[in-house]
Amino acid sequence: MRATLLLAEAVQVCEGKLFVLGAGWSQLSTMPAPMAIAILLQFGAEEAEGEHHFELFLTDSDHQPVFADPTNPATAIEVRGDASVALPPEFDWRLPVPWPIAVNVPGLVLPAGEAFQWNLIVDGETQPDWTLRFRTAPNP
Repeated sequence: MRATLLLAEAVQVCEGKLFVLGAGWSQLSTMPAPMAIAILLQFGAEEAEGEHHFELFLTDSDHQPVFADPTNPATAIEVRGDASVALPPEFDWRLPVPWPIAVNVPGLVLPAGEAFQWNLIVDGETQPDWTLRFRTAPNP
């Protein structure tokens, strides 16, 4: 399985395709900040069929969870999702099986001048490149 992740301003999945707006940045300049994560998972046909689960969560530079409300640990910033894949008999097994995922996070407020990262886990597995690192701009 391969995973491609992009930080963007907005993302949408439509007809099995990712539509991405304002991608490729690594520093937030304003708060509250809308942001989006475009994820394209690509399975080999032999591993695609069946149930799949993903988790995406935000951590700080010390790899600690980030909370929407720092006084409430039940507010960790995370997204989870599931998909069930059944390939049709005529599917060309030489092709990858895509699973596009769009995560939009409106109005996120983070401390200025700090580093963060989004972390992806798929079916209990992760890879070093399945992270998206970014910073918030320092206070003026």
